[in-house]
Amino acid sequence: MPPRVALLLCFGLIVWLFHLDRRRYGRTSPALWLPLIWLFIIASRPFSTWFGVAPGEDPLEGSPLDRLFFFSLILASVAVLMKRNLDWPTLMKKNQWLVIFFIYLAVSVLWSDYPFVAFKRWIKDVGNIFMVLVILTDTDPLRAVKVVWSRCCYLVIPLSVVLVKYFPNFGSYYDMWSGQPSYCGVTMNKNELGMVLFACGLSLILILLELRSRKNSTRLDYCIFLGLSALAVWLLRKAQSSTAIGCMVLAAFIFFGLRFAAIRRKVATLGTWSVIVVALLLLLNWMFNLVELVTGLLGRDMTFTGRTEIWRRVLEEDINPLVGAGYNSFWTGERVAHVSRGYVGFGINEAHNAFLNSYLNTGWIGIFFLVAVLLAAGSRIKRHAITGEPFGAFRLTCLLASLLYGMTEAIFNGLSPLWFLLLLIIIEPVSVRHLRSPFTNRSKNSSPSRPAPAPHLVRFCNLIWENHFSKYRSAC
Repeated sequence: MPPRVALLLCFGLIVWLFHLDRRRYGRTSPALWLPLIWLFIIASRPFSTWFGVAPGEDPLEGSPLDRLFFFSLILASVAVLMKRNLDWPTLMKKNQWLVIFFIYLAVSVLWSDYPFVAFKRWIKDVGNIFMVLVILTDTDPLRAVKVVWSRCCYLVIPLSVVLVKYFPNFGSYYDMWSGQPSYCGVTMNKNELGMVLFACGLSLILILLELRSRKNSTRLDYCIFLGLSALAVWLLRKAQSSTAIGCMVLAAFIFFGLRFAAIRRKVATLGTWSVIVVALLLLLNWMFNLVELVTGLLGRDMTFTGRTEIWRRVLEEDINPLVGAGYNSFWTGERVAHVSRGYVGFGINEAHNAFLNSYLNTGWIGIFFLVAVLLAAGSRIKRHAITGEPFGAFRLTCLLASLLYGMTEAIFNGLSPLWFLLLLIIIEPVSVRHLRSPFTNRSKNSSPSRPAPAPHLVRFCNLIWENHFSKYRSAC
């Protein structure tokens, strides 16, 4: 098939899927386009590269077009949240550890080597929160979550297949380690593709399970999402992302295991079982060299594809262990060249470990706040999952699988789909009073409801009735 024809058919398929999505979920708020566009860009490539615009000469400055794009989306999301009359004090109280964590990240900008660059990156990270809040403050938050992620799957998965098969100049590249072709799809490298497919795979599990509980689900709905799942598996095999494959299998076991009441009852003692499992794994590793066996099954060596060498190099760098190098500032300036000196491949630009990367940027204080955020969220999510509600099981699955994913990839903070998903399950929303606005779904024939009378007015009317009109009622 000619590449242009394949691309045209892909666009037609995406439009058709969006049309069916409206029939499946009904009319949704136009504001959901904001987090969808944001999620697609952070899950694929920078906005400027889709239009062939080269970045600026200084890599620290980035592209002015990208800055304008993200800033515009952030302003639009703030406008939506203001229209929805969000109760900010209550929201911050319910998510106090996350607020403290982001405040500390903002303070850490001060000791960065490039404070203004770090501050711009922090603003984008706060933009993740605004986009998540646009979803969670929708009139039907659970439907909004499924709408945004299903539409992201419609865009990312088919486009990646077409780019891999018909546009190798965009969908693949040559690996500097082995010289063999690697596949990246709509992303920039195979690790990013694996992360995107992992996040999309988690959402597809939730949507497929939700279809079983819907009375109006059709065979076509099942075929669409099963087909997307099959394409995601094919792309994972092409990308050979062992971390994504292993974590996806684990997530499927956790998610479907939580459907059984006997297993859900064990979730209440998740902390105790976690300690037991970790101790058992350490014992098995000491007796049978479990790490070597698992890495061999995943097609990797004991260095985790060179990651252990990266960990050794970054820990040798001279940084303040208490506060780190500043928010997202370790991988800037001359330090990158120093860490990458003599290293085979493209060079090093991340620690390939979420907690180690956070330590390098924010030190032990940042690790403390990050762990506090995860523990507080885990406690709430655990109580939600015990109820047997599907979204509670989805939240717990995402949290556990993502923490395991973070052992070999940097997933905390910044612009990544997995961090976006984590914020989506971590943030505890508050109820909002949707005001009349362009973003509120309202029927054309509906009229605004009359406000309820004030309590004092009600009591005054009752008093008049009792004193002046009750005698006429008794006479009748």
